Amino acid sequence: MEHPKEKRNLNGDWYWISRAFLHSYGRILKPSGIAVYNVLASFANSKTQCCFPTHRTIAKIAGTSKRTVSVKLQQLEQMELISCYRQKGQCIYRLLECSEMKKNGPEAQQMSFPDEKSDL
Repeated sequence: MEHPKEKRNLNGDWYWISRAFLHSYGRILKPSGIAVYNVLASFANSKTQCCFPTHRTIAKIAGTSKRTVSVKLQQLEQMELISCYRQKGQCIYRLLECSEMKKNGPEAQQMSFPDEKSDL
């Protein structure tokens, strides 16, 4: 018998973020940066990885200020985790692919988790 939530999840009620993002950038971005990235990921189109939430919406969902959102979006863009462009007066955000994160990540090559056990 199918659980009711399982059926709902198939309709886009969940999203993925890369482990590479958390492992390579979590310590640098701090909880507020991770929250901002997660909000973007929750809005992102699954094919294009693009979204266009306002700073107010991101701040409300992430539980932070619009100022913090602005700072973290700039940081995410400088770290090449997202790209941002304007279209018709609206900011469009695009999450970059995991391979791009690993290639550009400041800690990607040096950070390892020897005590970590795989779920698989």
